[in-house]
Amino acid sequence: MFNLGSMLNLGSTEPVIGSASTIVECTASELFKYIGENLFQNYPQWSPEVKELEKITAGPVQCGTIGWQVRVDQGRRSESRFKISDFIPGKRLTFSGISDPYRCSYELQAGDLDNSTKLIFTF
Repeated sequence: MFNLGSMLNLGSTEPVIGSASTIVECTASELFKYIGENLFQNYPQWSPEVKELEKITAGPVQCGTIGWQVRVDQGRRSESRFKISDFIPGKRLTFSGISDPYRCSYELQAGDLDNSTKLIFTF
């Protein structure tokens, strides 16, 4: 197997990584409950490209929980299975692709103002 992109010097074979952050007016504990513990109820609310979402494993969301999603990004439909690979209440939620290689991480940090949390999203 050959890599045409490498042969023609069309760019790196390394993954693309991006990051964004925002300040949310609530405690890290409250925010983690929304994005972590209640991931399967709330994920489509903050990520509208998620059209279908299902928890595959039984029990509460935790490290090792497996999910399935259908996304439509800029008209392109994709389906993937993912696994919660990092679940640290009040601190970090990470899920990694099982069927496709990707990783999304949400890190929570105390904000400068009382009752605020800095949310850092890395993909």
